[in-house]
Amino acid sequence: MFKLIPRYFKNWERCSKMKEIWVKIKGWDKELLLAAIESGANGIWIDPEHIEKVKRLSKIPVISQTDSADIVVGKDLYIREISKPEDQESIVSLSLNKPVLVRTLDWRIIPLENLVARSDNIWVEAKDLEGARLALTVLEKGVKAVVIEADHPKSLRELLAPLLERTEPLKLIGLKVQEVKPIGMGHRVCVDTCAILEEGEGLLVGSGSNGLFLIHGETIEGPYAAPRPFRVNAGAVHSYVLCPGFKTRYLSELHWGDEILVASYGGNTRVVPVGRCKIEKRPLIMVSAMYETTSFNVILQNAETIRLVFTDGRPVSVVDLKAGDEVIGLYMEGGRHFGHRVEEWIKEA
Repeated sequence: MFKLIPRYFKNWERCSKMKEIWVKIKGWDKELLLAAIESGANGIWIDPEHIEKVKRLSKIPVISQTDSADIVVGKDLYIREISKPEDQESIVSLSLNKPVLVRTLDWRIIPLENLVARSDNIWVEAKDLEGARLALTVLEKGVKAVVIEADHPKSLRELLAPLLERTEPLKLIGLKVQEVKPIGMGHRVCVDTCAILEEGEGLLVGSGSNGLFLIHGETIEGPYAAPRPFRVNAGAVHSYVLCPGFKTRYLSELHWGDEILVASYGGNTRVVPVGRCKIEKRPLIMVSAMYETTSFNVILQNAETIRLVFTDGRPVSVVDLKAGDEVIGLYMEGGRHFGHRVEEWIKEA
């Protein structure tokens, strides 16, 4: 277990995405195991004699000291102790091929930053939320995995919940609408999530990578359509959509099982899986807006059920939107390369 001086703790969501949270269970504790599984832990570390019981409860990866485990200690995962500064060289070398769980009685001997700076394959143990978060964000990069131990199902759930959500609030802004213009027929994407969306929630979508609009979920009953609270009619196929890790993807490439970032008008976010995407040809409408001196647009289906969000949180149908209205969006500086932010000048038109 370690304690780390909190020098590097920002961009929590960006750092922690794709990191792994494993739960170590001593002996057999079914309730603790169920708490780990139901909370979304990436895997379980358990004694060899209990592997079959775990597999009967859930299809979840298991770490143990036997070949029947998914990850075998000593073969697929190494454990190493640090007792002196010279130990880090062998750990870094070993981690080039396999992950290494690093233990020490005193992280002042070798700061965790030293190992994380040189390797993407470092695991650590953590006993509390602060320690886990710091490990996952050190150097704004983080360790590959954290192993958690807890004695009680309730405390485990409370510990895992903020770690596995892996998101932080976004600073959303007001975009002033300049023009709302029908542009003919085209293909748009409906994203059906595996979650029930609340009023005020949706996806951040736009034609350019640096300016995204909050497109509201289909949570509101209309005169001609029942609510589909799991769905966002997100926009034209070419559009960018914000995903976990502050990465953008094209709507057209989303697929079932992918993770996507749902945002609320207040900037809160959560990661949800995609259940299905539907691409269909529909009449389209373009919404153009400005933030300071920068212009953005989003192209949506031209239908009453498609809504953006006013800055006070009220959903507004695209057919009722007009120049001068202010809707919620996200401004991001820099360009994008394969969805990742890069420091470069870019103009999109």
